[in-house]
Amino acid sequence: MGLINLNDILKPAQKSNYAVGAFNVYNIEDITAVLKAAQELNSPVILMTSNSALEHSSVEDLAAIITRRAKEMEVPVCLHLDHANDFETMVKAIDAGYTSVMFDGSSLSYDKNVEKTKEIVKVAHSLGVTVEAEIGRVGKSEEGDEDFETILSVPNEVKKFVNDTDIDACAIAIGTQHGMQTQAAEIDFERLSQIRDLVEVPLVLHGSSGVKDEELKIMGNKGIQKVNIGTRLKRVFTDTLRDKLASNKNLHNHITALNPCIDEVSKEVKYKMKMLGCNGKA
Repeated sequence: MGLINLNDILKPAQKSNYAVGAFNVYNIEDITAVLKAAQELNSPVILMTSNSALEHSSVEDLAAIITRRAKEMEVPVCLHLDHANDFETMVKAIDAGYTSVMFDGSSLSYDKNVEKTKEIVKVAHSLGVTVEAEIGRVGKSEEGDEDFETILSVPNEVKKFVNDTDIDACAIAIGTQHGMQTQAAEIDFERLSQIRDLVEVPLVLHGSSGVKDEELKIMGNKGIQKVNIGTRLKRVFTDTLRDKLASNKNLHNHITALNPCIDEVSKEVKYKMKMLGCNGKA
């Protein structure tokens, strides 16, 4: 089928009140696991690469692999750059074949966030690439190992930001944090409702590994169309690998060690897709 952009995946989700899983991938095992799950559940899917993924690999390598794999898929696939904060990296990703990018200016002043976001929107839209940006700030760093204060999104400011920037999707802060290891987030659904009433673009939830299952199930109906999932998949991968190596001290074949990780991550992705309601929506 080939890669498509964020609008092609999120607009149908918004129309039918479901959310689509956006999964952070770091290596070929992650890519295989997520695409396998999407194919088996006939679900649209968003593959995301973050700063730490680009430290491990490169936008060129990841784009080449995912672009080729997407052509073999029978479901819609979007390749999205997650939490980028510099113009050069985003342009590099677009040039490599990414169909969507996120500019994270949440640590900037409002005016500077708008200015920087508009710069990438101008370039991306001219090439058919979608742009996500953030207003408010989801707490902690991308990896959850460094504290950044959560700043909840202000509904009227979200509306102004969307209008000022012409972004395609807006990430909002409503109680989650990046890197949460337990499902202990306290979601401000009243704030979400107010924001949803004021803006038309799809809304994005970051830090969803900390969201309770029963709340994930209603995110689509509540107005969230893109749900980012990363920490939970890393936990599943590393716990599976740790158990596999611990159970066989003589195991030195890394393929044998990694295959169960692919299987378990794929199971977790399917579980999340069912929670979000995007299964069967391809």
